[in-house]
Amino acid sequence: MTRLAAFTALLALGLAACGGSSDDQDAAAEPAPEPDPEPAAPAPPPADTPSGKPIMITEDFESALRVNTNQWATWEEFAARHPDGDVLSQDTGFSRPYGSNPYAGYDSIDQPPFFPVENLDDDRLPPKERVVLLDRSGETLVVPIAMLEAAGTLDVEVAGETLTVEWVPGVRSALNSRSIADAQERGSARVTNAAGELVAFDTPFWFAVAAFRPDAQIVGQ
Repeated sequence: MTRLAAFTALLALGLAACGGSSDDQDAAAEPAPEPDPEPAAPAPPPADTPSGKPIMITEDFESALRVNTNQWATWEEFAARHPDGDVLSQDTGFSRPYGSNPYAGYDSIDQPPFFPVENLDDDRLPPKERVVLLDRSGETLVVPIAMLEAAGTLDVEVAGETLTVEWVPGVRSALNSRSIADAQERGSARVTNAAGELVAFDTPFWFAVAAFRPDAQIVGQ
C-alpha cells in the first residue's frame, strides 16, 4: 500500500468514526427547508350584503350597496316615534365641545363651499340651498327645501314611482351659529311612498348635487 493510499484509508476511517463523510456533515449542519405554509382560507363575505358576495369598489359599486332611510328629525319627534331608542352619551371621559359648531355661518345660502368642487357654475339654485334628493333607478329629482316649506306637501314622481314629500318644521341647523342650541330653524323633510312607508332620501346642499348628479331635475324648473 502506498503512502497516499494509506492516508486516504485513514482519513476515511476517521470520518466514519465521526459520523460520516464531509459531504454528510455539511448536509447535517444545514437544516432542512421549511415546507411552504398552507394558504389562508379566504374571509367569508359580509353577511349583510344584498347578494351575499363581497363588494368590489368599481364604477358600479352603487348598485351593490343598500340605501337606508335617512332623515333629519327633532328630538321631540324621535322620542315620540322611538321611546326605547338609544341615544349616544356625551359623557365619554373626554373633553369635547359637544353642541358647538366650528363652522358658524357655513350654510349661508349664497356662499360657495370653501373647497373646490365640480360644476360650481350650475346656478339653477344657490350653492348652499338645502334640497331633498331622491334617487330612483338612475333618475334623480330635487325638491328645494324653501319650495317645500311654502307648499307643506308635494306629490312627485321619480322613475314611475309616486312619492309624497312633507315639510317637517322645528329642526335647527347644525351649521348656522357657534351654538347649535341657538341656531336658526331650517326645517327638514319626510318622504313616503304610496303605502305610507318611509323611503330613502337625503338633504344635501345644492352644490353637492350639482357635482355628483349634474343631470338632476329640479321640481318646478
